[in-house]
Amino acid sequence: MGFVLPFANFILDTTFTLFRRLIRREKWYQAHRSHVYQRMTDLGMTHGKVTSIELLVGVVFLCRRRGLHPGRFWGFKPVSCGQSRIPIG
Repeated sequence: MGFVLPFANFILDTTFTLFRRLIRREKWYQAHRSHVYQRMTDLGMTHGKVTSIELLVGVVFLCRRRGLHPGRFWGFKPVSCGQSRIPIG
């Protein structure tokens, strides 16, 4: 399953975009600019910034999948308070 993670953002974005276009009754086979990457760059973000955000999201999901708390890399420790987790420094 781990080999899929680098492609997860593309798979999820494509699936989500396809279903959204079908629900809106758009022609799914025509060119469009409604993928997340395209929408973010249309908002003025650079390629580097969009790619960095996607990479960070992928790392966070990978850490969560492996049972790690991503905050530990930045010196935070999760503390369980009932149902919520609060990072403390």
